[in-house]
Amino acid sequence: MNYCEKCSVAADGDRCPNCGTKKVRIIESEDPVFLIETSVIWSGMVEDMLKTEGVSYEKQSLIGAGIATFIGSLADVLMFYVRYCDLERAKEILIPLTDTQPITEEEYEKYFEAEPSGDEQPQ
Repeated sequence: MNYCEKCSVAADGDRCPNCGTKKVRIIESEDPVFLIETSVIWSGMVEDMLKTEGVSYEKQSLIGAGIATFIGSLADVLMFYVRYCDLERAKEILIPLTDTQPITEEEYEKYFEAEPSGDEQPQ
């Protein structure tokens, strides 16, 4: 596995999948790698989940404090990074937040009540 120092991305090939550079090197277990990009609203949940499981992380603002002060901090986007040796574990921890599989009809019926027919009387 290779590593792009510019993007902090693990790469299978000899190019960074993010920026396309060939300036990649063999990845080391302590290298910080990109985990997830999230809005400020969701960032607290990501932090809590990683802290609870003892995974150390770094976060970086995408727009910076000056611009966030001007346009509002809720518009900011945070990038989370973990050590390469913790990457797979961190991904597993965040599965509940990142699982984007569409809901099936059976799941819909299980978790959501059917709409009232209108014939039912309020109690």
